[in-house]
Amino acid sequence: MNKKLLFVTGIVFVFVIVALVWYFFFATPKDGSLLVEKQYPVTSTSLPPRFLFIGDESDTTDSKPSSFTSVTQKKEDPLLRIWDKPTTGNTFIENTILKEITATTTAGTGTVLTRSQIRATTTILLFVDRETGFVYGYDTQNVSLFQITNTSVPGVHDAYIYNNGKSILFRYADRENESIVSLVATLPNISPSMSPTSLTNEEYLNLNVSSVTVSDDGAALFYALTTEDSSNIYELRNGKSTFVASSPFREWILGANAGRLYATPKASSYAFGVVTTVPNFIPISKNLAGLQITPGAGGYISSFWNKGEIETRFERAGDSFAFPFRVIATKCGFLDRTVGVCGVPINFSYDMNLPDDWLKGFTSFKDELWIFDVTKREGSLYYSFDESLGDFDIINIKGNTLFISFINKKDGNLWLIQRVVVENRAI
Repeated sequence: MNKKLLFVTGIVFVFVIVALVWYFFFATPKDGSLLVEKQYPVTSTSLPPRFLFIGDESDTTDSKPSSFTSVTQKKEDPLLRIWDKPTTGNTFIENTILKEITATTTAGTGTVLTRSQIRATTTILLFVDRETGFVYGYDTQNVSLFQITNTSVPGVHDAYIYNNGKSILFRYADRENESIVSLVATLPNISPSMSPTSLTNEEYLNLNVSSVTVSDDGAALFYALTTEDSSNIYELRNGKSTFVASSPFREWILGANAGRLYATPKASSYAFGVVTTVPNFIPISKNLAGLQITPGAGGYISSFWNKGEIETRFERAGDSFAFPFRVIATKCGFLDRTVGVCGVPINFSYDMNLPDDWLKGFTSFKDELWIFDVTKREGSLYYSFDESLGDFDIINIKGNTLFISFINKKDGNLWLIQRVVVENRAI
């Protein structure tokens, strides 16, 4: 009996040894992905694209963003998506380049090839990636993207490029101290052929810069700084801040055009606002609910509530008229001294609490581009978007005689329209 028990125990022991050896040295799982993929206890639904930069403060100095593949449309296409991530600070500049000219001449029985360089200008669209704070450029002549800076400024709320692309101001939230941080810096020389370099002359402004606007000549910017019981307005030019005015009111929104600096209260349908001029804060408009303005063409576009509906007008000394469409003023921009363009909603509803719900992101629009001429007092449909691209809720319109750039508020993507192509085709 003892021999049988010993024999069975030996067999079991040998089996255990063989099983352990096989398990640790020879066994492999049928599906290795179960061992390497992260398993999440909640749904993996991603955040909307415009919120993807929140909380991402990793060091991305050496990373190369995938958005270099953003420009996929052909050059002939009037609408180009320049950047497929949240952006801000879109600004056009004219950049001087050296252009090589090749020519052939006849010398005797042979042909001589000659090369020479001339100075030329090209239009560059500058912008900031909100996730990283890197500054990029889009060369409209060569249809190419290039990175300008590699200094990381994560979680940028907005940015303002001025001084013909030589200077920049970033604003971002300091959640720990519950304040707005404003960083001013000098940009490196802008050239598509150069590698990205660092920002220089970095300087922090006082906390809580509540509003910023670039001067109409693009050489300087103005900013409002809030205190406990008032606000102060400064001009920043050539790296130097100069005091402009002080007001007991804290919530000013600034705008500039034709040598004038405008200030309006923060817009709300629940409160009346007026348009004033700085430094005396003299009202130049009536008390209007939900008032917003976009300065340009020697005056400004205003939108406000009037008898239960939004009204949009152009105002300047001795001239005032209503637009043929309804739009919030900050969805408009000027292309020159007389012509402008607006993102006009086609799903406009008077049940919307505007501009409050739109500013807070509770509601959005589906826009078309309308162009207007303040001298002729005319406006017409300019461009309708292909429905396959989704809805466009347009902000930050900037433009010139050749191009229009804007940001889609829904996802922060940056787009460009070639005016010549649009104007030579039927919409």
